Amino acid sequence: MFKNLKIGRKLALGFGVVLLLLSAVSVSTYLNLGDINAQSAQSEQAYTNQSFLIAKEVDHLQWMSQVSDLFVHDDINSLTVETDPHKCGLGKWMHSEETARMKAEDPVLAELLDKMEEPHARLHETAVRINETYVNFDMNLQTALAQRWSEHLQWINDLANANQNREVFEGTLDPHQCAFGKWYYGFTTEDPELASLLESMEEPHARLHQSAEAIVAAQRAGNWSRAAELYSQNTIPALTDLEKHFEQVHAWIDNAAAQRKEALAIFRNDTKAAVEQVQGHLEHLVEHYQAKSANAAEQSHAAINSSIMLIVVLGAIAILIGLGAAFVITRGITGPVSKIANVADGVAVGEVDHEIDIESKDEIGMLAESFRRLIAYMKELAGHAQSIADNDLTVEVEPKSEQDVLGNSFKTMVNNLTDMIGQLGQNATELVSAANEIASTSEQMSRGASDQTQQVNQISTAVEEMTATIVESSRNAGDASEGSKGAAETAEQ
Repeated sequence: MFKNLKIGRKLALGFGVVLLLLSAVSVSTYLNLGDINAQSAQSEQAYTNQSFLIAKEVDHLQWMSQVSDLFVHDDINSLTVETDPHKCGLGKWMHSEETARMKAEDPVLAELLDKMEEPHARLHETAVRINETYVNFDMNLQTALAQRWSEHLQWINDLANANQNREVFEGTLDPHQCAFGKWYYGFTTEDPELASLLESMEEPHARLHQSAEAIVAAQRAGNWSRAAELYSQNTIPALTDLEKHFEQVHAWIDNAAAQRKEALAIFRNDTKAAVEQVQGHLEHLVEHYQAKSANAAEQSHAAINSSIMLIVVLGAIAILIGLGAAFVITRGITGPVSKIANVADGVAVGEVDHEIDIESKDEIGMLAESFRRLIAYMKELAGHAQSIADNDLTVEVEPKSEQDVLGNSFKTMVNNLTDMIGQLGQNATELVSAANEIASTSEQMSRGASDQTQQVNQISTAVEEMTATIVESSRNAGDASEGSKGAAETAEQ
């Protein structure tokens, strides 16, 4: 079947197979490149998420540090960290549409995120509880206040001893200058409840110092009974009122310390536990994305290797098929063409006895068939030329067409030779007739020598003319024979 295809179709088939294989290589490479790009994008996304989660680990450690600063630094009065688990960086990512899409595509990721959601929410909830429980105050307040109260009790004791020893009291009478007064008027707080409790101490404290001024005045006047009376009636009640407010402040400090201790316990027990769980889940997520990134990289490398192998294999097959097709097509063309060229060379030197055994339906087969018809044509004309050379003018030359120059020339030559031989026959007949006339008039030759001589001369002249005519006819016949041979040689060529 391949043998009977046209050369153009053979070439098209060969190149078509090669192009088909190259197209397969191109398509396969394109698809593999698409897979490689997808795997690279997946690996890049996994690496990005991995980096993001590591950053979130760091963020939560910093978040934890900021919470701990509340208990370490006195200048920090309240928490400023994000307490809404949906609004922190990790929470925004966990509840984003992109993460929801990734959870739908990755069940392992969905499970890990679902496990992390509860401790993450609990982590932020502990910050809310700490913020609600924690009371900001100076931890030294309790010690400072106790010390100042002890000093004031000593001040009262000195005042009582002065009365008892009948000595003038030399302690500080200005409520702003005593140790308690200096601390009291120098201390400030942002807590409104503590500020109110401290403010309530001002009036009994001032009244206490006023009573001391009256006592000192009585002592200086030597009125010791009046000094003792003032101590009992004014100083002791003022001290009692001041002590009551002191106890209220002390109770507030104790309660604040307890709340602060409770907040610290929440931080140490609940917050740390929650952040450790979140960190653990984050580490699992990081490991998950590390595995995904490694798997994507491995698949990408496998796709690259597969693509290279496919390109090499299909390329080698395409080369082999191309070489095979080129060999078959070239051999199918050069072999028959060489045979036909050898036949053409033989025909060119007059050898018409050739056989062309090429049988195909392509252009080479058509060329072989044309050469077979040419050889048959040349053989036919050579046969006619040989017949003419053998003085056989009965041959009938039939030109193949009006454009058959050689055939028409042979036909014209045969016709001309036939006409020439006919003319020679006619001339011979006329010669015989003339001879008869000479015979019929031989008797009259005796009538006169001059007439006979004249007739003889005329006859001689006629005979010479006939002889010349015969010679000319013979020459024409020879020329015709030579022309026939030349035509045969031309036909052979």
